[in-house]
Amino acid sequence: MSVQLYCDLMELSKSHLVRDDEGSLWLKFNRQKTGVLCRVKLLPEAIRLIERFHSDERETLLPFIKYKNYQSCLKALRLRAGISFSFTTHTARHTLPRSSRLNRSTHRDGEQDAGTFQHKHDGTLRKGNTPETL
Repeated sequence: MSVQLYCDLMELSKSHLVRDDEGSLWLKFNRQKTGVLCRVKLLPEAIRLIERFHSDERETLLPFIKYKNYQSCLKALRLRAGISFSFTTHTARHTLPRSSRLNRSTHRDGEQDAGTFQHKHDGTLRKGNTPETL
C-alpha cells in the first residue's frame, strides 16, 4: 500500500492546491489506486516544505525522488522524531496525525470540517452543507 501513497505524492501538482474562504490551503485530489477523492488541510509545516521545493520548471509540487530514497527519508524522519517502531507510509499517515492531535490536545476538527466546504469555480472553497464536496 505504501507504494500507492508514494505514487499519489509524486503526482501532486499545483492544480491540486485550493484555498477555502478562511484562506487555509488544502490539497484536493483523487487517489490513483481507488479514485476516491482525498482532501487534506495543509499545516504550516507542509506549506513551508511545498514552498521550499517549489520550482516553476515542473508542474508537480515536489521533486521526483526514487521510492527507495523515499523510504530512507521516512526512516530518517521516524528516527529524528524518536519513534521506536518501524512504519510504512500507510501507518505514518494514520498514526502521526492522530498522535500529533493528541499531543496538542486538539479536536479532530480538520477531518470533520473537511466535508463542509464546496468548490467554487474560481478554485477557492466556500462553506457548504454537503460532506461529499470540497
